[in-house]
Amino acid sequence: MQFFCDESGQTGSNYLDSTQPFYILGGWLKPDDINSEKFKTELASIIAGKEIKASRLVKNPKGRATLLKLIKLAINYNLIPVYCIVEKRFAISARMVDELLDPEYNDFVPYSITYDEWGISKYDLAIMFYGLPDDIINEFAKSYSNHDISGIMNSVNRMVIYFDNSKYKPLSEIINNSLRCINDNPSFFNDDNDHHTFSHKIDKKKATQSVNWFTFYTLLDILDAFADKNNISISITHDEQHTYDTSFTSMFNAMTVGEDYVSHFQNKPKRLIKNKLRRLDFVNSKDSECIQLSDALVGSWNNVLKYGIDDETLVIDESTQKLAETVLSLITNYNCLHWMVSEKVTTNLSNVFNLRSQ
Repeated sequence: MQFFCDESGQTGSNYLDSTQPFYILGGWLKPDDINSEKFKTELASIIAGKEIKASRLVKNPKGRATLLKLIKLAINYNLIPVYCIVEKRFAISARMVDELLDPEYNDFVPYSITYDEWGISKYDLAIMFYGLPDDIINEFAKSYSNHDISGIMNSVNRMVIYFDNSKYKPLSEIINNSLRCINDNPSFFNDDNDHHTFSHKIDKKKATQSVNWFTFYTLLDILDAFADKNNISISITHDEQHTYDTSFTSMFNAMTVGEDYVSHFQNKPKRLIKNKLRRLDFVNSKDSECIQLSDALVGSWNNVLKYGIDDETLVIDESTQKLAETVLSLITNYNCLHWMVSEKVTTNLSNVFNLRSQ
């Protein structure tokens, strides 16, 4: 099978851009037995010689109607949507938990947290960090991305003060212990530390600390598991990535050459890849109508998700409602979806489109 991939919501190091709170990476798995000529003809008739850019089309009813036609065309031809949806603020919060509350490096944290048996889950801890002020989250995210130890320590110090004056006061002492860890291990966030073994074996650039990089890793994992379960192989065609194509290619190569990298997420070791992914190519979206079809999917998701953040000022007309209903209906196969979005946004999203449509 062929997987066509694009992204939406890329903001580089501006992790808390209020206009782009989500990062979506994904697209469509195209079955080999599809009636290619008929499909291409219908797709071309909708595109009508113009490059599809969802970021432009979502801005008006006619554009949203076009996006809806494209998504329904893919559904009618049994293309399979596969995508990762990441709320950036929640992703950063989860990264804080992984780095600052790792029992391997923080003696105040029991190993039972790995199994979510500490009386509080890692998800709950991420929600606590989610409530930190924007400037603290941004400082940590940028310092972490740039391997800036002084910036990381400053942001952690500010977290300690913040939690010490909040209802999560016990968390303050635990986080404070991570400062000793950083002081005692100056290379803690550096490339050569085993704490980052997999990512830095693959690519020693700061791209490995970005939302994009970890999301792409997750997408590969989903695709590989799907291919293994269905006894097929998958080739990936991704829209050109001027910033990340090198690191993405390095990751893909490292994960598919057969070396037995192991992930211990939530203390459940598993091989990262089963060699079901055959190749990764980057092409200009102008030259691939199927990548444009993927752009329609991820761009539509990005537009719909924003209603979970701000459901009062954004206007919902008939075209928005129909597009949202169609996009949300795609959440049926959880094996082809990674949903890293806070419960608050998920609930808001459901209420907006369910209640307002009645």
